[in-house]
Amino acid sequence: MNRFCVDMKSVPAELHDGLVEIQNSKVIVLDINGASGVTLAFKPGSAGIDIKGRGGAVEIGYNEVNDAFRGLGLVNAAANPGELDITEQRSVDKTWIMLDASRNRVYTVAAMREWLHFMALSGINGFMLYTEETYEVPGEPLIGYMRGRYTQAELKELDDIAFSLGIEMIPCIQTLAHLQRMLRYEAYSNVKDTSSVMLCDEPATYDLIEKMIDAAVAPYRSKRVHLGMDEAWDLGRGHLLDKTGAYQAPFDVITRHLDKVLDITRSRGLEPMIWGDMFFRALAGTHNYYATDVEITPELKDKVPQDVQLIYWDYYHTTRDVYDAMIEKNRQLSGQPVVVAPGIWTWNRFWAAYDFTEKTILPCLESCADNNVRDLILTMWGDDSSECDYYSALPMAQYISDIIFGNKPDYELSSRNLIGSLGVDFASWRRAGMLDKYENFGGEFQPNISKALLWEHPVLGLYQPELQGEKLGPHFAALRDDLEEARKVPGNERLEMPYLLADLLELKADFPTVLREAYLNDDREALSEIVDITVSDLIFRLSRFRDCHRSDWFKYCKPFGWEVIENRYGSQMLALDTLQVRLRQYLSGEVDSLPELAEERVRIFQGDKSEVKGISSAFQPWTTSYVSHITL
Repeated sequence: MNRFCVDMKSVPAELHDGLVEIQNSKVIVLDINGASGVTLAFKPGSAGIDIKGRGGAVEIGYNEVNDAFRGLGLVNAAANPGELDITEQRSVDKTWIMLDASRNRVYTVAAMREWLHFMALSGINGFMLYTEETYEVPGEPLIGYMRGRYTQAELKELDDIAFSLGIEMIPCIQTLAHLQRMLRYEAYSNVKDTSSVMLCDEPATYDLIEKMIDAAVAPYRSKRVHLGMDEAWDLGRGHLLDKTGAYQAPFDVITRHLDKVLDITRSRGLEPMIWGDMFFRALAGTHNYYATDVEITPELKDKVPQDVQLIYWDYYHTTRDVYDAMIEKNRQLSGQPVVVAPGIWTWNRFWAAYDFTEKTILPCLESCADNNVRDLILTMWGDDSSECDYYSALPMAQYISDIIFGNKPDYELSSRNLIGSLGVDFASWRRAGMLDKYENFGGEFQPNISKALLWEHPVLGLYQPELQGEKLGPHFAALRDDLEEARKVPGNERLEMPYLLADLLELKADFPTVLREAYLNDDREALSEIVDITVSDLIFRLSRFRDCHRSDWFKYCKPFGWEVIENRYGSQMLALDTLQVRLRQYLSGEVDSLPELAEERVRIFQGDKSEVKGISSAFQPWTTSYVSHITL
């Protein structure tokens, strides 16, 4: 039976395509033929959202198209839609989601369609797929090669869907750094400064960038374009230095480069934005992006083109003083309104970090409100191969959107609204975030302990000393038990993966220490149990978790990129196989010692339990040995 109905003949024309699209949403039952259900009417001209429910009918007043669909989400969340009186108004003009599609996980168009449905029903009106080079550039077959790049037809289809729902979709690319996957090919050696940075001042570079920009903007209606240009750490220190024979200040190099790139966008009537960190790193001298004492002089401002928006990104600060200062510094440097980009923490982990996201987002939103920021980008990064299912971040996107619409931070309110926009249980999804939240590690930052313990070598145990004697198996067992029933609730199917990871880590988290202690105590009974029972159980749980991870990946994502993650699973399997061989050799007397278990374990990081760190590209708890990286 339909819950809602609408008479399309009475609906404003600007909502027609969106209502046809939203009836495909999995969370709302809508009859657009007006046959049965609570009758919906839409009335343009409100200052924001104005919902009135009376008896069997609901009127949704709205300002912009996206407001109408957030209104629909709020009505869908209500237990009794016939008794509603809700008034809301945005505190920023544009709330963007920026989704990383460059670090192996590239969602299919079908998955992104569901994503756009959620955005519409939650009131998020801007979207960009971060595509370093995972988009089609005609005539450049190596750009995005075997990386699951989006075709122009796919991006146009997504833009059409987004537009119908009142969501502005724009290209988000890189035109300076973060291009190592393209620059590794010999075909681009003539535009390469360092392994990840393009060669500035080289005509061929700008010929290529022109092709990239033209290809990137072609599928979209919007004239806005995000050109990237962040984290060019070694700018001008490679082939440019060899070519000129003299070191050049990064600030001068990037401003020259930016002006040449802007010549391209100016000629096409585009409205560009870039990450602003490289200007501040260069000015600080220490490469500290958040050096709030940097002085912005008129001479410096004159060097920065004033027809580009600067984006101030900050995923780390938990007090608003830095946000206030950096917004003002960006405003002084740019002639355009400042864009602020906080993060919903999806990177370097398997599930979004709700607690740390909240700690950083709330002061950021307060600062944005008081400093009249009009554009906010909610970034969702995929560092280290996008193991995380980005959908785990959507409850936090709902929470943030509710605040932007004038509500106080309130998990109970957002839990109700999330039922109307995504159809999942906020508390259970937030509970899954405890994969990386252990009570005795009391630091402010949320380390990715589940990732560290999953990929830790089961014999070498390089991460074990960082736990400082803590046994985490019981923590993961309790989390698994909490998710046991929650994962079975309709809409919560994605909780299967954190449930299985918790089940695996109940056994694996402490395994390297348990194994080594048994060896050092020459407890042959324990070692026999490990080789005959425990290792087999580990392989079973690891295989089951891998199967779930793989199934989700191929259900929602393009296949490319999975090969990196399956190599990690394969390494774990092979290490456990080798362990069984080595233990049997030791127990049979074939070898008289196991040096890999005998060597003393030492800490790699410093600090007490409040400063426990996770892992990143700087430290992987797999091996300290040299690893050759094969690029082709």
